[in-house]
Amino acid sequence: MPAHANSACGGTKPLEPAVPDVPGHKMLRKIGAGAYGDVWLAHTDTDEYRAVKIVYRSRFPEGRPFVREFEGIKRFEPISRKNPGLVDVLQLVRCDTQDAFYYVNAVAWVGSTNTSQTFCTRPIASLVAQKRSRNLQPKRLNRPAR
Repeated sequence: MPAHANSACGGTKPLEPAVPDVPGHKMLRKIGAGAYGDVWLAHTDTDEYRAVKIVYRSRFPEGRPFVREFEGIKRFEPISRKNPGLVDVLQLVRCDTQDAFYYVNAVAWVGSTNTSQTFCTRPIASLVAQKRSRNLQPKRLNRPAR
């Protein structure tokens, strides 16, 4: 298994760096983690906030589920842009030499106080529906100063 990324995936970095290098995005902080990868709050070169999920092959027991995950996001990407009830997948990049892929979603700032913002990576309408059924509580973070 290769231990470094290619230049299309942010230069030469270790397989799972402490702060991943995604071209065009400054990673601000990790906002989530799961069995297959990590989600980062990122700030783009075009002054937008994005959620970047990095999925690592090393977190799968075998290669087939990793490929299936990538192919599923690949098929979902065009669907996400046609349906206003879904969060758009803005970018999907496979980093073969790093044995990883990442995809980028918009971040919705759904509330604020003087010191913090509530954000989500899902449409607000779906959050409202889920909150009614499961009492979903969005994560609170300090919104980075510009």
